[in-house]
Amino acid sequence: MYMFLSQNKYNYTQVIVTIIAGYIGALIPNKLSNIPHLLMSVIIGSLVSKVVFGDFDVGYQWTQSDIYYWFITITEALIGGYLAIYVKKLSNK
Repeated sequence: MYMFLSQNKYNYTQVIVTIIAGYIGALIPNKLSNIPHLLMSVIIGSLVSKVVFGDFDVGYQWTQSDIYYWFITITEALIGGYLAIYVKKLSNK
């Protein structure tokens, strides 16, 4: 597992950006669509992370590191989404 984490030199920055993007994605109002806030946070957080930082491996073939990358990225975006929902509930009290 350390091998995957050491491949990208921007790991801490990538984690923070993905969580922030997931947080912002969950806060976007969606009055005209039926997309849940957590799904929106996963989509926005994952895409921002993929576009800004890229993937762990080089090339266009799917490998085991791609599965690991998407699992971690989706989890980080969900953390941001849950954090946004939690803060929103605290502010409504």
